[in-house]
Amino acid sequence: MEYANMSCSVSQQDEAFNEGIYPGITRASYTVVPNYKIDFAVRKVLINVNPLGNNLILTLCEVFVFGECSVGYYGLGCSKTCSSNCKRFGKVCHHIDGNCTSGCKDGYQGEMCDTECDTGKYGDGCLKACSRNCKGRYDACHHITGRCTNGCDDGYEGEKCDIECSAGRYGARCSSYCSTNCAGSDRACDHVNGTCDEGCKTGYIGAKCDQECETGQFGEGCKKTCSDHCAGDKNPCHHMNGTCDMGCEPGYHGSLCIKTCNMRKFGAVCNETCSDHYMNRKCHHKTGQCEGCVESRTGNFCETAQGFCKSKHNSVFETSNFNFPMI
Repeated sequence: MEYANMSCSVSQQDEAFNEGIYPGITRASYTVVPNYKIDFAVRKVLINVNPLGNNLILTLCEVFVFGECSVGYYGLGCSKTCSSNCKRFGKVCHHIDGNCTSGCKDGYQGEMCDTECDTGKYGDGCLKACSRNCKGRYDACHHITGRCTNGCDDGYEGEKCDIECSAGRYGARCSSYCSTNCAGSDRACDHVNGTCDEGCKTGYIGAKCDQECETGQFGEGCKKTCSDHCAGDKNPCHHMNGTCDMGCEPGYHGSLCIKTCNMRKFGAVCNETCSDHYMNRKCHHKTGQCEGCVESRTGNFCETAQGFCKSKHNSVFETSNFNFPMI
């Protein structure tokens, strides 16, 4: 048996391969002999056989052909799959070490893009910061989209919690409404805690204007005092306009009970009339007692046609020495 006399021409690998692993390799020609081994990187092998006779045998034993892995694979025998988080064309990575050659998809980091962004970061290159309004100690958000994973702090809404509550709302999930007692045309309040921006309407107090004035007070800021002549304990009146809740004490009238009965009226709601026997028809606005009687009439109410006044207790006294109390 004769061995073939062959020439072997090998070409260098592509430029990127040479630069990375076998720089400077150029074309070379070798004469193939039995057990010859080509032990450097080549891209192709061209075997030219020069026949020396009719009974030639060409035997190739243990032929190994190595080249770059197909796109999406790397490592020994190209048995490993590039990370699905590699950025370019889905799964492009270096054929030897698996590093993503074009960077990572949004939300991932590391040479092989196998690590999610650190807590508080998201997006391309993990360079974006989660919203400061994300609920929780570390402002946690989804590593890809930036959506706040634990919801929003009070006063904010939206996936990234970057939107303040709309006008008229506040608090957790913007689910609370500003008080209708907030002052201003739009009844605006703080989007976080509900404090009324422009204070309270007349008759209300408190940060959220949710408290009526205390009994005996009314008006803007509850700074006004109900009339002393409002009937009832502590002189209660309406918290907004001061109208006496239980009406007026005898001798007073009007919504605020600050007006005394006119000179011919007295008593509750000023609905009683002074006696015609009163001098000038005048009497005390609360008790109805006379301030003086016409001639020949005496008594607290000028009810006695004598020279003496007679009190309700039937004590008799001279009118010339009597001074009627003013109540």
